[in-house]
Amino acid sequence: MKRATLVLAGASVLVLVAGAAGARAADVTRPTPVVQPAATGQAPIAATSLDTAVGSTFTPVAACRVADTRTHGGPLAAGASRDLFVGGTTGFAPQGGTSGGCGIPATATAVAVTITGLSGNHAGYLKAFRTGDPEPAAVFLNYSARSTVSVASTVGISSNGRVRVKDVGAPTNVIIDVTGYFMAPLTAQVNATGNLVTGSRTSGSFLIPMTTSGYQVNFDRDVSACTYAASSFYAGYTLTVEPRSGVPNAVYVLSESGGVAAPGWFYLTVTC
Repeated sequence: MKRATLVLAGASVLVLVAGAAGARAADVTRPTPVVQPAATGQAPIAATSLDTAVGSTFTPVAACRVADTRTHGGPLAAGASRDLFVGGTTGFAPQGGTSGGCGIPATATAVAVTITGLSGNHAGYLKAFRTGDPEPAAVFLNYSARSTVSVASTVGISSNGRVRVKDVGAPTNVIIDVTGYFMAPLTAQVNATGNLVTGSRTSGSFLIPMTTSGYQVNFDRDVSACTYAASSFYAGYTLTVEPRSGVPNAVYVLSESGGVAAPGWFYLTVTC
């Protein structure tokens, strides 16, 4: 069985896959494949559910304030919840945050935050969670009467860049500072007919009309200045990967075999 060889490059990428017996002369000579031993019987392995979690990458930012109820909005009442912006560029000044935001994309999956509670005359606690999610049982921080408590952790954010803070106990002012954010990777797995099989931060893919094996893969951001890595599901296939002409949020992939257009299943990763 042939193994794919992946070559990474920048704005224009050529990914070569180990060829079959009729490989072109320009291709690199490959060593003789290792002859693998035949499979042997083994004890049955219990079936497990597929891991569909998507890993995220962390980007730190300088500590920046996104909310301060002491100056805007007033303290949270006992039992009350408030949705506060942590991502994006709007809505911060009215909640006591830095005008224009703190450089956290609204499309981030989570943020690293320090939340400070400045309590009233009674003890209580704060919960912090993604706006729109069910209220969790976990508590973010506990406070005692007339105390100031700060806790640093991570909190998921909604698709429009907000978190929900709930106060249980006494009227409490809340300060939120961000120190970084998590973003899901840009990936796609596309089949030979151009359909998106799986992906992250991709809005779809298709076989470009009037072509035999030219594909367009769309993402949720401008990827024209990013780098690309692609690999074919099939041995003997070559993939050319470039920015999509006229579509800054898309990548163009051309699949060939032996120098001839040939549709094929492939995997694509974009790094920005």
